[in-house]
Amino acid sequence: MKLPLDFHSVHARSIYLEARSKYHIQCMEWNNKAGALNGITCAFPFLDRDLVQFLMAVPGDVQNAGGVPRAMARDGMKGVMPDEIRARVWKGDPSALLNSGIREEAGAFTSALDHNSLAARMGFVDGERLANHVKGMLEAEGQRGCENSWRVADLFGLEAWLRVFFTG
Repeated sequence: MKLPLDFHSVHARSIYLEARSKYHIQCMEWNNKAGALNGITCAFPFLDRDLVQFLMAVPGDVQNAGGVPRAMARDGMKGVMPDEIRARVWKGDPSALLNSGIREEAGAFTSALDHNSLAARMGFVDGERLANHVKGMLEAEGQRGCENSWRVADLFGLEAWLRVFFTG
């Protein structure tokens, strides 16, 4: 795809590319389908056409004044959002909550992802290794990230997909 060369700045071009990313479009479609399945409407307010157009028009050194990410947005939230949240420079880490949620449902995961899972019977995974691997990931206490939880969720997603489309 040939992009127009008439962007007034590299910053505007990068915002355009981010907003039009095929990956993000696919994620939005997936979120919309998953939401619709559960009766939820998904919204993406930061992809509002007027907002994207405005951000493309505002120079990057204004948006990120003094090298502070989203400085313009942070300043706009003074008096609306608590300062300790508005001025923080670190991202929140939901790993502990995700890991806790996965551990709470460990029984469902281990029973679905055992040596007799559909994924194992169809040859996608080695059933014995799968069961041991899932058990080990679920028992990993104090893990810093949530990579194990993502892996368990992905394996469970594969198993659920196979069950829906291959067993009715």
